Amino acid sequence: FFPSTESDEAKVARRRVEEQRHRRTSQAGTLVLVNVCQVLLFLQVFLTAQAEDRLPIGVAFGGLALLSWVLYGVYRAAQRSAYELESLVFLLISIGAAVTAAYDPAALYKLLITVVMGMVLFLAMSGVLRDLHLSIRARWPVAIAAGALLAFNVVLGERIFGAKNWISIGPLSFQPSELVKIAFILAGAATLDRLFAKRNLVFTILFSAYCVGCLALMSDFGTALIFFVAYMTMLFVATSSYLWFGAGIAGGSVAAVAAYYLFPHVRRRVEA
Repeated sequence: FFPSTESDEAKVARRRVEEQRHRRTSQAGTLVLVNVCQVLLFLQVFLTAQAEDRLPIGVAFGGLALLSWVLYGVYRAAQRSAYELESLVFLLISIGAAVTAAYDPAALYKLLITVVMGMVLFLAMSGVLRDLHLSIRARWPVAIAAGALLAFNVVLGERIFGAKNWISIGPLSFQPSELVKIAFILAGAATLDRLFAKRNLVFTILFSAYCVGCLALMSDFGTALIFFVAYMTMLFVATSSYLWFGAGIAGGSVAAVAAYYLFPHVRRRVEA
């Protein structure tokens, strides 16, 4: 019977706190379900593995479960609310670990190391992308590093299944183009708010053409297609120009037809 003395602002703040608390609870529950799946995958491969393979299997799955909660704790400390996608990523990595355990258990140590490296890179990139001014300042260094990495790959890359996109350093092998994808998005997106300036548009076009050209020399046309689609999307979102978009689609179509006729492994994949 008595009217509430709580202000509208206080009600909104209280409701927001309650929603965040419920969101954290549901995210933690989802992560627990991921851990249950990890346990089931672990038991499936552990119980059928040779005695000497059980240690790397246990270390890998135990490490993945621990890392999933470490990242969740980092998110909580940074007051970042969303964690659904990260839970899905850990589930997919665990499925990959189960496949690896069935065929090459010794490689699970390498898998765990690369997951840690990926987490560090992911958190670093997240911090950079949340600061617009830092992202813009990092555009040129990132673009130069990406260009040098692709050039290194063109010269010293290892050709596997028709594409020259692998670099081996000691026990680790990786595809530099996967790192360049991140650099490409960062360098391209950092110019979106100023893409109407002619020099920024020229920079984006030249950088995109260089990346796609290097990938063509490496015969990695699948990655080149990903770069091209990302470039066309960013260009159209920034300019809304059907002229630029049509010219890009026409050029990409010509390049795709040329790749089909010039490279036998491309024809085999299309036919398959």
